[in-house]
Amino acid sequence: MMDLPEITPELTAHHTHSYRCPGCGARTNGPSFQGSQLQYGPRVKSLAMYLKNYQLLPYHRIREFFRDYFHCAISVGSLFNFEKQAQKDLSGFQAWVNANLQAGEVLHSDETGLRVAGKLYRMHVVSNERFTAYHLDRSRGKAAIARAGILPDYQGTLVHDRFAAYFRYACDHGLCNAHILRELIYIKEKDQVSWAQQMIEPSKKWIKASPSPKATSPEPKTGSSKSFGKNWQR
Repeated sequence: MMDLPEITPELTAHHTHSYRCPGCGARTNGPSFQGSQLQYGPRVKSLAMYLKNYQLLPYHRIREFFRDYFHCAISVGSLFNFEKQAQKDLSGFQAWVNANLQAGEVLHSDETGLRVAGKLYRMHVVSNERFTAYHLDRSRGKAAIARAGILPDYQGTLVHDRFAAYFRYACDHGLCNAHILRELIYIKEKDQVSWAQQMIEPSKKWIKASPSPKATSPEPKTGSSKSFGKNWQR
């Protein structure tokens, strides 16, 4: 039988000492925690960020999870601060991912709309089979793509959905078969034209017959992913 051990929070009390010199009267204080009296350790923070950014749970459900399983009360504000700190600590990792994407022979790029606090934003994505970079921006065009910082200097082959802004870059270009197939299906269903149906089946065969990009993917350019995979120690 497989089971899980009971997990309970571990609390460690820290006391700050203060001493006055009997000779000169100067007072020396020991180091103290900054911010609120209750601090959270790296395991709590890393688990909260896993639930938020990989399992995609909202803040309130993460609070419920910690309350129900660990009897641990964490505020939404603390969870938000965990995420801000994680973003800051991962800035070096983001630069490492971007550098390795720029060194890739083939990249795929796309963008989609989503709501952030009720406002329309664009999520820009650049990826290959090893790495994925995300960039959130208010706009969709070339200025937003440039702010993502990968494609302006890219020299390989960029696969995309024919969005005009991508063609402004001097790299080689390829059209995404999945997008072409989706548009063919739309044309067939909307306009009821026979030529769209005739192209759908060959398009499916092209997608299945496409060689795996793993054969041409470069090894990581610099650094090691292991250096970014350690538990959050701050």
